[in-house]
Amino acid sequence: MVLQRDTTNPVWGSAQPGEAVTVAFVDQSKSSFADSSGHWRVDLDPEPAGGPYTLTVKGTSSMLVVNGVLVGEVWICAGQSNMRRHPVSPSVMETYPLIHLQRHDWGDIAPHVPWVFGTTLFDTLQVPVGLINRAVPGSTIFRWMRTGTLYKQRIKPIQPYKVRGVIWWQGESDTIRPEQYALFFPILIQQWRQDWQQGDFPFLFVQLPTGGGFTALEGGPTPLPALPPRTVNADLMREAYQVTLDELPDTGMVTNIDLQGGLHPPGDPYGARLGTLALGLVYGQIPFGFSGPIYDSLTITGNQARIAYRGGTAVGLHPKGLTTVQGFSIAGADRRFYWADATVDGEEIVVSSSAVQEPVAVRYAWYTDPRWANLFNDADMGAAPFRTDSW
Repeated sequence: MVLQRDTTNPVWGSAQPGEAVTVAFVDQSKSSFADSSGHWRVDLDPEPAGGPYTLTVKGTSSMLVVNGVLVGEVWICAGQSNMRRHPVSPSVMETYPLIHLQRHDWGDIAPHVPWVFGTTLFDTLQVPVGLINRAVPGSTIFRWMRTGTLYKQRIKPIQPYKVRGVIWWQGESDTIRPEQYALFFPILIQQWRQDWQQGDFPFLFVQLPTGGGFTALEGGPTPLPALPPRTVNADLMREAYQVTLDELPDTGMVTNIDLQGGLHPPGDPYGARLGTLALGLVYGQIPFGFSGPIYDSLTITGNQARIAYRGGTAVGLHPKGLTTVQGFSIAGADRRFYWADATVDGEEIVVSSSAVQEPVAVRYAWYTDPRWANLFNDADMGAAPFRTDSW
């Protein structure tokens, strides 16, 4: 197994009431007594990355020996089917002997997305990586909250195992209720953090629906529709993740409008983007280009609207496949949107339209499959869809 480096690590279990239990690990020896219900716990002192080591748990008349224990970075992988699909082969896993995944037991075969996430971390950090996979295909968000069956069965039992954070890919089963998802997803994250008692640990998630926009491998975006499209469920679902990102600290969102989409898209680029996001936001290894451009704020001066993006996401803004940026629409107080002229100004976008003299709202790539939106950054990642209004 893999324990989290540079922090205390709880080891717990059951024994006869009152039984003395001693846990030995590296140069440590910690002892405790089982309580009246037979529960015991010790907390190991922090250890740096390393291993393999042996962990020994000794009671009055029996002993448990766990070999091959590594110390490194531990992440929970949760959500639904895309976090469980396409297992890699044992021969592939053998090329990274310091990465281990646990679903039923440590040493289980890793699905593609967690595996690519883990290898992305390892290639840069060069420390062991542990992936605890708790994803369930077809699951809804309600089942993962405090009173939900999946939370009780798959999350609660592994607390208080020390982890660095959570990667989350879920929401396909909730796309018919995006407004509810926008309410419940932040609550879920807060509940998990509260129950884990490790503070605001990082919680990184994939924005859904996946893909649907113009990809970097195509020759150019499609022409703009005659009028900006009306709001659909896909827009509101993507917004639910943006709402969560804006509301909660230490969260991160994988942008993917420029990737191949669908219910079960190829996992490699998604796992890589989760890993790149973690390297940028959690480990500080990538100063910029760890995400596609993500909307931050709107400033209006006269008939111009200026869009600012989150730090580190908008370096090298440019139109892809055309000489001009397209996909922005703008509206005044009458709530009528018109296609806008958009120009790059450093890491910001300036938007205007001759049809809107007093703008109040801006939208970008606001549709299920906005193949006409073409704003990218230097990391060749497409800008995430957004709106500044709540109409």
